[in-house]
Amino acid sequence: MDEYNFFLRGGVVFDRENQMDNPCSGWLSDVAWDNITELEKLTNFHGIITSFEQYPRDWNIWYTANEPENTALPGEWDNACNELQKMLIIRSLRPDRVSFCATSFITNNLGSRFVEPPVLDTQHVVGDSSTKTPLIFVLSQSSR
Repeated sequence: MDEYNFFLRGGVVFDRENQMDNPCSGWLSDVAWDNITELEKLTNFHGIITSFEQYPRDWNIWYTANEPENTALPGEWDNACNELQKMLIIRSLRPDRVSFCATSFITNNLGSRFVEPPVLDTQHVVGDSSTKTPLIFVLSQSSR
């Protein structure tokens, strides 16, 4: 449950004085480091801070990848993490890629029908309408 909560809320640091210094401050933001230091507190992520100290170049390569969700995590982390745990790392470091990995997670675990928009059958929709249940069409730009 802690991992799900972290995915929803991220890591919140209340006392930075007790926080370890960011060993990758040249490329890793304070917010991202806050997330990593809070992620370290979860059982399955003990040692992730040490990994940033030992493999800063590897983490930087992963961090700057165009599609980090499809790139192996540095060190032992790629084998140590399940799909949800990898999403927590992506959420911590590359929030711009969360929607992509969440879509993959849903497809892999629930099926593609949960991420694909339904096919609009206008004839069926018109048949379901009446004077008491009118049709309202909202036009918007496609997200794709």
